[in-house]
Amino acid sequence: MEYIDKSEFKEEAEFIISSFDLFDSFKSDKNDKGEWSRTLLIQRLRQEQHNRCCYCMRNMENENEQKTLEHIIPKSITKKDDFNKYLNSETVLNSSNVCLTKEFIDKKEKKFPPFPHSVAYQNLTISCNGQVSKKYGLIGL
Repeated sequence: MEYIDKSEFKEEAEFIISSFDLFDSFKSDKNDKGEWSRTLLIQRLRQEQHNRCCYCMRNMENENEQKTLEHIIPKSITKKDDFNKYLNSETVLNSSNVCLTKEFIDKKEKKFPPFPHSVAYQNLTISCNGQVSKKYGLIGL
């Protein structure tokens, strides 16, 4: 695994995230140019990861290949104690950038940062689907 620098596209990615309804329309939201928010975010993640999967480091340059948004802090985390285990003041996963999604929803004030962990850019990476092209003879690694 290789270190992923989350600073280069931070502002652009956070703008993409803050411009859509955080919980209802991420997969279906388009900007004023007709571009899908999810697609734009995946493009930024691919750029910062130099088109490599966050797990296997395989090249993901093929636009048609399925890609998966991965959460460093799992979306399923709902308890503050479990959430806090992932935070570190010396990394991008800290309380100034990322908050527990449940707390974000409960406070009703949609002010950023911090972003809810279910959509926070600092909490997202991109991975391949674990499939390698038939031309390499390997399927379903």
